[in-house]
Amino acid sequence: MSLNVETIQASTANLLLPPVPKELVLLTVPPLTQKPTPAQIAELAAASEQNGWAYGIEEAAAALAVFRFTKPKSDSKPALLILENEEAVLDAREMGIAAIAIPASFKNSVPFIQKVAAELRDDKLGCLVYLGTGQIETIEQACGNAGVPFIAITPTKLFSPLPSNPTIGDLLDRMNPSQFVQ
Repeated sequence: MSLNVETIQASTANLLLPPVPKELVLLTVPPLTQKPTPAQIAELAAASEQNGWAYGIEEAAAALAVFRFTKPKSDSKPALLILENEEAVLDAREMGIAAIAIPASFKNSVPFIQKVAAELRDDKLGCLVYLGTGQIETIEQACGNAGVPFIAITPTKLFSPLPSNPTIGDLLDRMNPSQFVQ
């Protein structure tokens, strides 16, 4: 399996973005043992939207704390996935990968995403990695404003063929979680 590195685009169009750290490590979490039902997912998504936080932010903050505690002098910098929806976050969690999703009503809100990015920056996040096909410019602008390095990965450029709206699950069907984390 080969990966065309040219298709992974570090966002450089936004001059406000800090440089992407050289040694990134995706944050991990204990794998989910049982995925919530669609009704439970909808309930969790509604709660995060109502409370104005990114879905999965609690697990991400905990993973950052564990990373800082276990690797205090490491040159590696923690990276966190931003995925397109709550279902994708749960797919990542099943594989032990930490991720967040922006609530639907805030998808195009630079101020909201900037607030999330700034909170993660304050928790010493090294980089946000967006895996998806939409929202790239919005997240890039928000990260630039917050001073958080940002990478956008378009899944359809990594592998083909993939469905028109691929999920992290589609990618993990083609590679094991440890390959994906690397």
